[in-house]
Amino acid sequence: MRNPISASCKFFDDAVMYGVNKAVYAWNWTTGYTKEDLSNALNLVGYPLLCSSVFYKYPLASVAATSFGVLAALATRSMNLDYGDRERQAIDKGMLDPKVEMHKKNCKANGYVLTFGDMFLAICRTNGPNSQEYCAVWLNQ
Repeated sequence: MRNPISASCKFFDDAVMYGVNKAVYAWNWTTGYTKEDLSNALNLVGYPLLCSSVFYKYPLASVAATSFGVLAALATRSMNLDYGDRERQAIDKGMLDPKVEMHKKNCKANGYVLTFGDMFLAICRTNGPNSQEYCAVWLNQ
């Protein structure tokens, strides 16, 4: 018998991935661009937006963080293009590139870190009466 929590998480994950795959298919059909192009476009938008999300409370820190976000997005785009070329060359030879496979694992791990960071920022951005206590509790654990 399967664990009901595990089964519900798998169902949710499958549903999200189905939606993502349909969205990528629609992107490809509409624009003619590839998944790699979509990934680079989302990186170029996502990093600076994530870094600038604290603007209303800390404007100066947000400017510095957004500058860092733009640089990180450009570096990530460059890396993605390089690894995409390496992966295509390896596939043409019928092989796998170990550096590309390691990069994929790192990207998956970074996805979890960014998700946790986004959840943390979402809690800190709330203007509720206990928002500062939530941030303090999360940082002290």
